[in-house]
Parts: sequence; C-alpha cells; structure tokens
Amino acid sequence: GGQGISVSSYSKNVDTAKRFLAWFETEKTQTRWAELGGLTANTKVAATDAFKDATPYNAVFTASVPYLKDFYNTPNYSELMNESQKSLNAAVAGAIPPKEALDALAKAQQKIVDAAGGG
Repeated sequence: GGQGISVSSYSKNVDTAKRFLAWFETEKTQTRWAELGGLTANTKVAATDAFKDATPYNAVFTASVPYLKDFYNTPNYSELMNESQKSLNAAVAGAIPPKEALDALAKAQQKIVDAAGGG
C-alpha cells in the first residue's frame, strides 16, 4: 500500500532491487506486511477476512481498489503531495472541517498546476 514503488533506471543495483520487489510482492510477504498494518495491492491477500478485519478501514480499502488510479504523475508531484498532506492532516486533526480542507486543497493544487502551465 501507499505510494508506488519502483526501480530507478539510474540505480547501480537494478538486479538486487528487482529481486527485492519480487520478494516483497509475494503472497507470503504481503500477508505479513498486512499483519503489521500495511495495505496491500495483492488481491488474494486483500480478499481475506484476516486482512479486511485487521483495521476499521481495510474492508473499505479493498472495496475501493477497483476505482483507484495513480495520481500526481507530474514533475510537480512533491508540491501537490505537500498540499494534500497539509490540508488532509488539518481535517483529520479536526483543525478545519473536511469540506473546507478539500476546497483549500483543490484551490492550492490548481494554483500549482496553473503555474506549471497545465491548467
């Protein structure tokens, strides 16, 4: 779960990194990852009752996977992510209402996209 993981073409250890990824995405490793609180993209693991019942949000996560799309495939990724973290954290912490946080996030991210010539 979380942000995507990949191997940079500039890596000096591509084969080692690929072996790590192959190990990390095995059902056994993803099962243990989930037991420790991680989210999984392994559909077999995500379909288990053990995963769905592990946290209050895992069942909802599993149900939402078909609708997920990667986001921020842009050079401005870090700026967009920083705005997300700031606004969403404020809502989760109760500092501002969720709608206000999302409206502020949309405005801030649109400003970033516009400044980059993409808006």
